[in-house]
Amino acid sequence: MPHAPEIQRLLDEQAIQKVLFDYCHAVDRCDAEGIRAAFHEDGTDDHGVFKGTAKDFVAWVVPFLLKNYVSSMHPITNFRFRIDGDVARTECYVAPVLKRKDDTGEYLDCSGGRYIDRLERRHGVWKIAHRKFIRDWRETRKVPPPATPDVYQYGVRSKEDPSYWND
Repeated sequence: MPHAPEIQRLLDEQAIQKVLFDYCHAVDRCDAEGIRAAFHEDGTDDHGVFKGTAKDFVAWVVPFLLKNYVSSMHPITNFRFRIDGDVARTECYVAPVLKRKDDTGEYLDCSGGRYIDRLERRHGVWKIAHRKFIRDWRETRKVPPPATPDVYQYGVRSKEDPSYWND
């Protein structure tokens, strides 16, 4: 039985948000399979420094992150939706924070921007058809040494991370 239009819109927005959240999780864990799963097979990505197919983006971004950064976080917020049938246009704010180390210390490369996406529902499943990243600002900060011993467990950039619920 079909849902009322208002209910269907909420279900669509929730499904779309899940795709976007799952994408960010996969990027931060350097999970190529998870990143690919957020895009349709013929999906494309324009990150400024990279423009091409989603498949090629995955092949580029995972080695880039593993080579240059020890960790990353891509929190997203401020979702806007325009849904017309099986096509959705979305904008969400993203505030990537990437940590790197070199001979001079540790640094946080921070930025603020937006993902401008076109998602399509195909065979009942929402995925990204095209993504464009717009950067609004950027900053690098040197990380001072910790004042006290660190006792926290740190995340790992693989499916061994606790977020995959491997227990």
